[in-house]
Amino acid sequence: MSVVVTNETKFELALVEDSQVAQAERALDSGKRKIIPGAYSGQIELELGARLKIKLANLPSNIISAFKRTATFANPKFFELERLRFSTWKTPRYIFCGELENDWMVLPRRVLDACLDIAKTAGAQVLLKDVRPKHKKISNWPGLCGVWRGHRIGASPRLLRSLMKGRDFATSVSSLPTESFPPALRRPPE
Repeated sequence: MSVVVTNETKFELALVEDSQVAQAERALDSGKRKIIPGAYSGQIELELGARLKIKLANLPSNIISAFKRTATFANPKFFELERLRFSTWKTPRYIFCGELENDWMVLPRRVLDACLDIAKTAGAQVLLKDVRPKHKKISNWPGLCGVWRGHRIGASPRLLRSLMKGRDFATSVSSLPTESFPPALRRPPE
């Protein structure tokens, strides 16, 4: 018995795999619907630093799980193993990109908008502290004063091409023809 695999069959298999992952992602998104509008009238404390920290003290479990779901995604490796009928006992179905530290949940910064939406839906007051460091601008720093030389503009693409061909750096830089540059960008005559 022989099985012929065509490009269409491969495409259908990819769609099946993607649909399983998409279905798992939709199951995660359904957690937002479990929040009853106006269910929590307390205050939610958020700290925005390198990561987003949420204080979990006195928060209802449905809001905590909704915050967790903002940083959780379906593991495509799990669905690939399942589709191939391999064992999945050690592979998690979902991956959580956060941490739980004492009474704080630490999440990636990209979920800030989703967490604010969850808090707004729940009817909570949000206390957002920005603890990111405030650095001085270094634009007037004397060590950064430099002059942009226009004749170097075309060097990087040619240099990359020659490095990929295996030529060394010194040969690549010295062999750049200046005639190919526009007149305003050519090296001044010596």
